[in-house]
Amino acid sequence: MLKEQGTIFRLGGDKFLILFNKCSYQEYMNYMENIDQKFKDHSEIASLAYGLVAFKESEINQEFDLTNLLKEADELMYIHKNKIKSDK
Repeated sequence: MLKEQGTIFRLGGDKFLILFNKCSYQEYMNYMENIDQKFKDHSEIASLAYGLVAFKESEINQEFDLTNLLKEADELMYIHKNKIKSDK
């Protein structure tokens, strides 16, 4: 499912990192919504929360800070998770 769009890494526990290859923000969103729907089709109890952060390949230099990007994605994931809980 992810072979051509990017690469997935397990960060630990139930947290994963997906690095997409040269996609627009809308393509990212469509992909994540597709994963979310497949997840919902298989589980009525658990939910899928995610945070999306974009960067350009040209931004990768000595000042590039992956830690801050991961922190931002984590914060967005928790916002999404809280929205899911409040919508139930």
